Amino acid sequence: MMAESTIRKPQIDASVWMMGSPSAAIRLLWLQDLSRDQVKHQSLLHKFVQQGAAVHVLPLDATTQAAWAEQIPPEMHDPHLILVGAAGLSRDEVDALLTQIRTHSHVPILLLTDTQTIDWSIATLTAGADAVVGLNTPDEVIIARGLALVRRWWP
Repeated sequence: MMAESTIRKPQIDASVWMMGSPSAAIRLLWLQDLSRDQVKHQSLLHKFVQQGAAVHVLPLDATTQAAWAEQIPPEMHDPHLILVGAAGLSRDEVDALLTQIRTHSHVPILLLTDTQTIDWSIATLTAGADAVVGLNTPDEVIIARGLALVRRWWP
């Protein structure tokens, strides 16, 4: 069981929350449809925190897709990595979300997807993602890819 002090719930929305210390070496902003693949989500979340990351989870739904930037607390305005859970999103939805992110940030984006075609990967990379990883990829590989993006992006 996780200690209560490691979870902070901002007043923005009861479903928006953060794990790890806000002063952690790595700040990860995770845009995720919380109704999908909870087992994979929780597993990755805990492993990122074990690697020393502060993870801020922002639910990805129709309202947050349009206004996600306004819902980020100040301590996460400059994350080291943005992880986007794109499972179940259409190509147009992913393109629009990546465009919105890129208008606000040049931080590396790791896209987690349930669609693993060459066309999908090329389209999402062209739209602004820095890496595209399938949900069936082992957690350790996803974390290693995310940490590699951070190492290469931040001095």
